[in-house]
Amino acid sequence: LRIEEIAKKYNSNHIAIMGAINFIERKQGIGWAIFGTICVPFLSWPLTIPHLLKKQTDTFVYTIVFDLKTRETMMLKVSHTGIADYRDVTKSIVYDHLKQANRTGKKKNH
Repeated sequence: LRIEEIAKKYNSNHIAIMGAINFIERKQGIGWAIFGTICVPFLSWPLTIPHLLKKQTDTFVYTIVFDLKTRETMMLKVSHTGIADYRDVTKSIVYDHLKQANRTGKKKNH
């Protein structure tokens, strides 16, 4: 579909593209954590066991809002969390992005 057709079909002058990207990173220092657990088991367990069990993740949530009439980008927002892709966290970020997009649209219309 062409841009004009999209605007007409949904009776809107704006379109938003949203998404979330989750990265799971390789752990660093696994050898040292295992070595510490073997050499000094009771003292190192509180530090090494959580390190070995926890995943290192990053989640990025993005929102891009376009004005279909002027063909300009009205909003570009990227949020980063250093935690796993938890559904509730992602939903709250998306909600925040939508609230900001709504405010951006109201400012441009006045």
